Amino acid sequence: MRYVHPTATIGEGATIGEFARIGEFARIGKGASIGEFARIGKGASIGGYASIGEYARIGEGATIGEGATIGEFARIGEGATIGGYAHIGEGATIGAHASGAVDIGYADEYRKCLAHVNGVAYIGAGCRWFTLADALTHWSTKRNREDTLALLASAVAIAKLRGWTHS
Repeated sequence: MRYVHPTATIGEGATIGEFARIGEFARIGKGASIGEFARIGKGASIGGYASIGEYARIGEGATIGEGATIGEFARIGEGATIGGYAHIGEGATIGAHASGAVDIGYADEYRKCLAHVNGVAYIGAGCRWFTLADALTHWSTKRNREDTLALLASAVAIAKLRGWTHS
């Protein structure tokens, strides 16, 4: 059975999947879709026509922009901001207070996402969330991670373009 806290606001035409939970003071926009078993944290805001996948977790106070898509099993941290019409893939991790998220792809069994916290570039991969510099160090010592290293090279380029610290 789905649960919507009495203080939550649900926009016209929004759909809430079975067993989903909507926290107190959360706002679900017009026409938004919340998947089965998804969890929307206290005070989180889901924009109009956004889509939240099954089993996704949206942290307390997080903001998901209008028309954005959050994949199944994705985790969006407390206070994070995902822009309008952004696409965050299945199983992605975006840490607390992050913004400017970019889904850079899937390699070596994990989706990789780039975002920044206070101008410092971070990578989310599976359940991990660490600085881009730490991610480069971590994966450069692993065997058979050429695909991941290629994605990280694109992350470095994007971080430079956006003026985010990455080393």
